[in-house]
Amino acid sequence: MQREIAFDCRFFLGDRPCSWHKQEKVVCTCDHYYPNRERILIIKLDAMGDVLRTTTLLPALAEVHPDATFTWITRPESLPLLANNPYLTDIVPLGSEALLLLLTRSFDRVINLDAGKVSAELATLAKASRKDGFVLSRKGNVTPTNEAARAWLEMGLFDDLKKKNTRTYQDCMAGILGLTTARSQYVLKLTEIEWNQAGAHLERLGVDRGIPIVGLNTGAG
Repeated sequence: MQREIAFDCRFFLGDRPCSWHKQEKVVCTCDHYYPNRERILIIKLDAMGDVLRTTTLLPALAEVHPDATFTWITRPESLPLLANNPYLTDIVPLGSEALLLLLTRSFDRVINLDAGKVSAELATLAKASRKDGFVLSRKGNVTPTNEAARAWLEMGLFDDLKKKNTRTYQDCMAGILGLTTARSQYVLKLTEIEWNQAGAHLERLGVDRGIPIVGLNTGAG
C-alpha cells in the first residue's frame, strides 16, 4: 500500500521529511496538517531597513488571510532578517530560484511595495488574480495598482510632497494593501545563539544591561 502524503500541507518539502516528522515522528496527516488554501507572494527587495519594517504588516495580513501561506522574495543580504519568521513559509533569494518560482507557481495575491523596476518586473511576471503595489505597464513603466500606491510613488518622485508627509511608512503601506491597522513592532526572531552573542558584545563594550540602552546607528539614512 502507498503511504498517504499530504502534498497540500504547508510543511511538505518534497525532497526530505518535514520538521514535525523529524521532531515527533508523526506521519501524514497529523495534528500539524495545514493545507495551503491560499498562497500570497510578497516582493520586498530594496534596503534592508525597509525589508525589516515591512514585517510589521505580516500580523495584519495574517488576520485578513488566516488560511494563507506567505512566500517572500528578497535580496540575499536580507535573508537573515526574515529567518525564523513565524508568518513565512518560504523565503526566496532574488536570482534563479526566484525566477523558477515565478515561472512554475501561481498565487492568489501578489504584494510588491517597491517602486523599483526589478521589483515591478517580478510582480508583473508572477501569476496571480490580485496584485497590490507596483507592476510594469506593457511599455515597461512602473505603474501603481491603486490610489494609495500612486500617492506613495509621488512622494518618492517629488521632494516637496515627501517633506509634507506626516504618515508613517507602515501606515502608507497598510493603505496600499487595504489594511486598517499595521503592527508597530518588527517581526524579527533571533535565535538563542544570537541573543547570547549580542549580550557578550555589550559586555565587551562595558554596557550596563541593568539600565535602559539607546542605540544610534549614525550610518543609516
